[in-house]
Amino acid sequence: MKDDLIAVSRNYNELMPPGREALLLLILLYNRVETGELEEEFLNRDLEEAIEDIADLLQLDKAIQKETLSKKLSGFFYQTISRNNTYYIRLTVYAKDLCKLVVDRISPEVIKDLQLAHVFRRTLHLSGDDFENIATFNHWYSNHFTVGRKPIIAFTEILLNSVEGSISELKSLLKPEVSDLRELIKNFEKIFNDLSIQASGLAATLKAKDEILSQIKSCKSKFSKNESDFTQFLKIQEDVVYFFETISSQINSINEKIQLASKKLSNLLETLKHKQVYKVRIERFMHELLVASQFSRDGFFLPSKFPRRLLPEFRNKFISIPMNDYKARKHVLPDSFEIDDEHLTAEKERNYQMLLIQERTAKWINLIKTEMSNGSEIIMEDWISQIIHDENSLEIPIAVCYGLLQSIPDDYKLTIENKLAELRDYNLKLWKMRISPILS
Repeated sequence: MKDDLIAVSRNYNELMPPGREALLLLILLYNRVETGELEEEFLNRDLEEAIEDIADLLQLDKAIQKETLSKKLSGFFYQTISRNNTYYIRLTVYAKDLCKLVVDRISPEVIKDLQLAHVFRRTLHLSGDDFENIATFNHWYSNHFTVGRKPIIAFTEILLNSVEGSISELKSLLKPEVSDLRELIKNFEKIFNDLSIQASGLAATLKAKDEILSQIKSCKSKFSKNESDFTQFLKIQEDVVYFFETISSQINSINEKIQLASKKLSNLLETLKHKQVYKVRIERFMHELLVASQFSRDGFFLPSKFPRRLLPEFRNKFISIPMNDYKARKHVLPDSFEIDDEHLTAEKERNYQMLLIQERTAKWINLIKTEMSNGSEIIMEDWISQIIHDENSLEIPIAVCYGLLQSIPDDYKLTIENKLAELRDYNLKLWKMRISPILS
């Protein structure tokens, strides 16, 4: 190992691309060769055109020294071949492998394109022939399992990086300079929903481990007759078990991060909804003041529909500040505050009504969820009619409907028909909605 480190140290400058421009140039050439835009062996002018494209991409003020850059990449990254008095350039295997690693690592399409179910079915599949003897079993381990677990590990690493990157960007939602906060949150919801689907698919794919492990354990007695074969078998079995446990722990970590971020997003959306309603009301209020208020020499006059109110103030502690004047000592009592009793009573009544609505809403939601737990279908127009009749209020049924739509169980589905429900006795229009159990 020491000799390898010394060799890497001596050739470090040649092993690594000399700067950002060189790496981008290699990736561009690699992509053009892979897509067929360039042949495996291309001309020097193709190399120069690629250098110019990179310069335009990076918007460099000064031109890239083509000859200097070309010399730095020759050897480890490309080779020059002479054929029929014409010089051709070919990317080395080392350069192609390096570009593939970089592209696969940073490309978001890797997560979408990689099908782990196919990896498990094709590369980790075990047949009866694989247990014929220790040689065939070792062949499956070396040429199928060892190869197949690499893309799985790479997939989980990329997925974890994507989640952590999205969580880091999530912090920008709290910054005041964000212009369209609602649209930004929706974008992040889509990102995390996609990641949740990928993580769920990955977890579902790992269910194949039970089948693979049961197959391996069922053949344990077959290899126990020979000590050498049994030692190799136990080593392979231990490696397989450790691999599945490692991947499972990574998946759990990814899911926890996704769930935590999704919960934060839901809280942000809920907060934003109330802020938007408050903002709209403030804007309407200010507009009405500007239109209806008057200003004269005697001062500023509010419209009659906006009477002045004294806001109630509650003080738990009144501080008396002593004042010393030579030998005399007397206490200065705080000024008493005027309280608008009418407004204070109205505020108390409003808060009481809000609490009452919340209490009645929770009661109806629990009643409907009890029906759902029994497997019943929920016809929303019937329930809303009953709630309006019993409560004599429109706020409670609307709150109940909103609360149910936010917490539909996984084994139920919501169906909305583009037809108006018949609510003849009430001044209310409602689409036909049903919450039905999903038949397995």
